[in-house]
Amino acid sequence: MAAPVTTRIEPVTPQPGARVMTVDGVQLRLMANISGSFGAANAVACGAVAIGLVRSEWLLPTDDRSPDVDYFVSVFGGLCDAVHPLPLTVRLVDIAAGKSFGGKAGMSGVDRTLGARDSQLYSIESVHRIFQAQVEAVGRLAVRFDLSLIIRLCQPHQRSKRCLHCVQA
Repeated sequence: MAAPVTTRIEPVTPQPGARVMTVDGVQLRLMANISGSFGAANAVACGAVAIGLVRSEWLLPTDDRSPDVDYFVSVFGGLCDAVHPLPLTVRLVDIAAGKSFGGKAGMSGVDRTLGARDSQLYSIESVHRIFQAQVEAVGRLAVRFDLSLIIRLCQPHQRSKRCLHCVQA
């Protein structure tokens, strides 16, 4: 009995905007999760049709300064420019125990070992300032780019309502 013939198909990086297909011809909708400009460029180069998640905690300053609206307009705007015209979804600051993030960013009051989680974080003033700056930055950029937000609101209480009110304002 003859051995089955197998053909190895080498992966090909698609051209930006090209259809992404499986070997058996199924079209895929390629989306990317990114944490910075390298990921944005890589996603576009690999044929992504959208940025499904920007991990904004990786975009915080590495020093101890607290980022403001202008900081996030610059950072998020740079990512939007890099992937334009693709839609981009930003997950607002999400820091918890055991989770790494990009910098200190003036986050006094955050005890990551015990870990406030999800919307509980937004009651910590230093984190709430970052949250508000991110929301306002996305609002400014949304007039020029296709942007969406993800807000971690797993704790159904008054803090969650306060966060949603900030986004709606």
